[in-house]
Amino acid sequence: MKWLSNSLLIARLRGIEIRLHISLLFSVPIAYYLFRPAAPQDAIFAMLWLLGFNLSILFHELGHAIVASWLGAEVKSVVIWLLGGFTSLTRKESRPKQMIAIAAAGPLTNMALAFLFIAAYIALRLRLTPTAYTLETIFLYQALNRLCISLALVNLILVALNLLPIYPLDGGTIFHAWLEWLFGKTRANSISLWVGIPILLALLGFSLYAKDYLLAFSCLLIALALGTLNSGWRAKLNLATAYLFKRSGYYLLKGDYDHAIESYTREIDKEPLQPNHYVGRATVHLMLSQTERAKADTERALRLAPHHPLALELRGEIHLLEKNLAEAESFFARAEQVAPQWALPHFDASSLLMDKGEYAAALERINKAAQMQPQQYFFHLQRAQIHFKLGNITAAHEDEEIAVSLAARDALVMSDINQSIYDNSLDWAESYYAHILSKEPNNGFAYWGRADAYAKHRQTERALADYTRAVELLPKESGAYLRRGKTFWAANRAKEARQDFETALNLAPYPHSQRQAREALEKLKIL
Repeated sequence: MKWLSNSLLIARLRGIEIRLHISLLFSVPIAYYLFRPAAPQDAIFAMLWLLGFNLSILFHELGHAIVASWLGAEVKSVVIWLLGGFTSLTRKESRPKQMIAIAAAGPLTNMALAFLFIAAYIALRLRLTPTAYTLETIFLYQALNRLCISLALVNLILVALNLLPIYPLDGGTIFHAWLEWLFGKTRANSISLWVGIPILLALLGFSLYAKDYLLAFSCLLIALALGTLNSGWRAKLNLATAYLFKRSGYYLLKGDYDHAIESYTREIDKEPLQPNHYVGRATVHLMLSQTERAKADTERALRLAPHHPLALELRGEIHLLEKNLAEAESFFARAEQVAPQWALPHFDASSLLMDKGEYAAALERINKAAQMQPQQYFFHLQRAQIHFKLGNITAAHEDEEIAVSLAARDALVMSDINQSIYDNSLDWAESYYAHILSKEPNNGFAYWGRADAYAKHRQTERALADYTRAVELLPKESGAYLRRGKTFWAANRAKEARQDFETALNLAPYPHSQRQAREALEKLKIL
């Protein structure tokens, strides 16, 4: 994460980096504002309290880190910053029981610290006998008493706040994991949102009433994280972040591919030796099925950075599209060697094994990918396909539902480059879309996706029936008209094809989709 670059490494514990973020500098004036020291002794007390507070947060995060390590996760770092702490794992734990154990470790650590501070307070009170000590010593003991009881209270407050059932606080993480264990990820996301939002609003109201603006700001950050449980909000958050920090990435996420290429090209002109720009543009070319251009950009990136993991992955994926399986396998293996904790090499290795018909081995690799990156919808979709091939229809439907919950449109309507998922898999596609339509009978994207599957397998009449239903439900979707037009064209129904291409051209929101409709019309006129 980029914000870690503004942190200072102060120690390593069993390979875990302990870092202090630069924002902690603001804690000193905040402590001064809270305590308003009138004498040197008061200033020392404030600094000791601040030290104890940050150590409490550090031990809280170390509780998470140590339990995660015990459970087999690789912990990269623990960062302490102005508003708390953050434990960075190489990959997020996705198993509910383990998630509960890791999340619970932090509050339990604070509970233990609270008892220790209370014990220290009691011990100091028992030793404090006015006849046995000087006045200065009595004042010292009283100051230590106040410090211990204050830090005990701080740790109890940390326990109470962290155990609120608001995702991603520890209590919210425990609640979500428990729900996922009982009902599955989709319902867990929904219930966690409905429970977390009103509690978070109440906490925000309390912070404003108490004029605790740090807590109010923390509530806003929590709200952003809570919103990621909803696929729509998560997509908007990703778009907003990309718009602010990476405009070319914004266009790519939005699906405005021509502007994305223009933006990456400008970046290349400014920084011709930066491989990331070529990799980004290659990704857009692949989305447009411009394989040769994607290959050229990927090879440029690899000349600049021979061990660039994403460039290696893209080159392997191009080989896979071209059915050069041995070359693809070589590039995927190199990417995995460079980035062993990255999910994408496992996903692509699974795709390769599927092409070979080795479904059990493919399932093992896609399981690793989904465990490393559980929010990637296409991993769940591919795993559903493998489960179906292995005869486990129940598991297939579970992964299909997760995929749709993560990306309601993209998991149903495949981009041009992802249409290969239907190769030799019409039976799975029919099962998938029938399952979704049984739950959402008016889901236009499901009809559209199934129509694409039928069209790819040249079942023209079925494809046209589903496309027609899709455009009835989604009358503003230019892509549905474009694909129905191509299917009409394949069926030698030029008049209907022309009408759909013209409608697609009028509705197309982006230059590349307008160009596709215009090119289709021009080809139709020539014929």
